[in-house]
Amino acid sequence: MNKETEYEALREKAKGFRYKKPASMDILREKNAGILKMVKVIDEQYEKAEESTQHFELNYSKDLRDLDRMLAEVPQEYWIQ
Repeated sequence: MNKETEYEALREKAKGFRYKKPASMDILREKNAGILKMVKVIDEQYEKAEESTQHFELNYSKDLRDLDRMLAEVPQEYWIQ
């Protein structure tokens, strides 16, 4: 078998693998989607809290308490990332 024939044989084998993704990619995608959704919800709550406290001039409101609660529930490893 010469090099060209070997190369073609490897290309044919690789075609079957090219479009298969490992299950770990799905797990990472789901985890990242969850993180992004959490960030979006916190961002929306931040906007509500900012509006209800007049740009955080007032000390407290229900929206600000909800924001504080959400931030307290964020896992510690997300703060590092």
